[in-house]
Amino acid sequence: MKSKLLLIALAAVALIGCKNQQAKTTQTDAPEYAVVTPTKLVESIANYQDAKVEMEGMVNHVCRSGGKMKMMADDGAVVFIFPKDTEEKYDASLERKIIKVYGVASSHVVESDHACSHDTAEEKGDRNHAEHEGCEHEKAEAKPIIMVTAERYEIVGDADAE
Repeated sequence: MKSKLLLIALAAVALIGCKNQQAKTTQTDAPEYAVVTPTKLVESIANYQDAKVEMEGMVNHVCRSGGKMKMMADDGAVVFIFPKDTEEKYDASLERKIIKVYGVASSHVVESDHACSHDTAEEKGDRNHAEHEGCEHEKAEAKPIIMVTAERYEIVGDADAE
């Protein structure tokens, strides 16, 4: 009888020990995400380059052809949200939904050349065209494209309901 009670007690201790070990493993396996807003991401992209981020905001637009989502920062800058799976496209019904997206932030610089609406073919090839009379434009500044490659997202609200 004593041996049965001892076996039951040992089994209980082993089960509790295994359960606690499993819980600890699950907690440490969860990825860490830096919590950002679209504005914070745009302002501090250098701090979040290739980092896992959690970002909440309203989907302003879903591209019908490319299937990517766009969120706006306070200054009007756009944050593009691409699905991790390149074959996936986001549905247009996500427009004006407030979502929380989890993914990897990055930025890419796109150079844009100087071009005036009144340029002739010869002027477009002329590097000194910006100095010509009547053209006050300079070569446009290169701007980074801010994006999040989304691992997943969840809808947390509806902008039209608030």
